[in-house]
Amino acid sequence: MAKFLAIIYEIWNARNLLVFQEKDLPPQEISTTAFKRLHEGILKANVDAHLSSDGHWFSGMVLRRSDGGIVGAATRVHKGSIDVITGEALGLNDVALDWIEKLDEHHVILEMDSQIIVKAIKDKAEIWKNWGWMVRRCIKFLDNNPNADIRWVPRGANRVAHEMAKWAQFEPNNDWSNCVPMCIWLFIQKDKGFVIPD
Repeated sequence: MAKFLAIIYEIWNARNLLVFQEKDLPPQEISTTAFKRLHEGILKANVDAHLSSDGHWFSGMVLRRSDGGIVGAATRVHKGSIDVITGEALGLNDVALDWIEKLDEHHVILEMDSQIIVKAIKDKAEIWKNWGWMVRRCIKFLDNNPNADIRWVPRGANRVAHEMAKWAQFEPNNDWSNCVPMCIWLFIQKDKGFVIPD
């Protein structure tokens, strides 16, 4: 029943976006935006980056338990780079991996909407660009933590991290433990109300 309600809500939300904001969401995105329940003891880290008008990259990460409850959130600011992939990789490295290692967590699923980075990590690709060392660090983390994984998700399913990255402009280089800033509170509550069991 919860899965049905989550999908109905997303259909209603997509309809409102189309009618009132003229944004047309593809059906695949509608079905992937609800928080999917993880196995007990596994955490999920959503990571994203946002480029500011002055050339800085802002990164955001939200770490949640299997029930959708908050473990914490973090923001970071990075010196300017015009490369989108580097900006996303900085978020993965400086926010997610640093925070997860600081918490000494080993059962984590990393989610981000950068297909290039996720594919490079999954394929254990040797990248010779400025973001390659961050890919190598994540590969090493996953090799050392067999219960950890990285997954690509569409932007709609990574909305909470995207909003957190935008919030980094107002509260840069900040950490929240067992709470989140108000800018994402409604997204978290919505996700918790529509947790979909496996």
